[in-house]
Amino acid sequence: MAKALDNVKTGYAMQKLAATSGGRYEITFDKPGGAAATVTADYVVLALPFAVLSGLDTSRAGFDVLKKEAISELGRGRNGKTQLQFSSRLWNQHGGWHGISNGSSYADTGYQAGWDVTRAQPGDAGIMVFYSGGSTTGAMAAARPYSDIDAPGVRSDVSTALQRAEPVFPGLSSDEFEPIETGDTRVGIGVVTAVAARF
Repeated sequence: MAKALDNVKTGYAMQKLAATSGGRYEITFDKPGGAAATVTADYVVLALPFAVLSGLDTSRAGFDVLKKEAISELGRGRNGKTQLQFSSRLWNQHGGWHGISNGSSYADTGYQAGWDVTRAQPGDAGIMVFYSGGSTTGAMAAARPYSDIDAPGVRSDVSTALQRAEPVFPGLSSDEFEPIETGDTRVGIGVVTAVAARF
């Protein structure tokens, strides 16, 4: 769809939506650099959660009572992933668990689920994902989503993830299995060193 549009603007932050007397809409944006811009449109597609929409001025958008109630009262879910690459896949060896694991786990130690995202890939190194939600995700120290190891708070999140996984995979946080820090933090390519994502 975006390829078919030649007037897509990026970096604009919507601030206000108002219906006009002529049946159109005026949308006010903050542009990069701080200036404001108003766009008039026949149709508006709002592809954003109510939790975000509740922070915008929609008082003159023409929404009915039920829509206004949903926008003001519905919250949002919080999910987070901390992905760590290890030089060795401890979870594929005999350890303090029964048999040999494939890396999948469910825990009440502070993360909900974990899994080896590299289990079909060859080699010794592996990437483990620790998935969390709710207040656990809200308490993550990373200041922004999709942060790499050098971003503020990520090292703290890495330490926390390792502490929470230690009872499930004893030895995971030992020196022998410390996360690799190669400096290459491309997400999704199998060379992630440490990434904290909050969404």
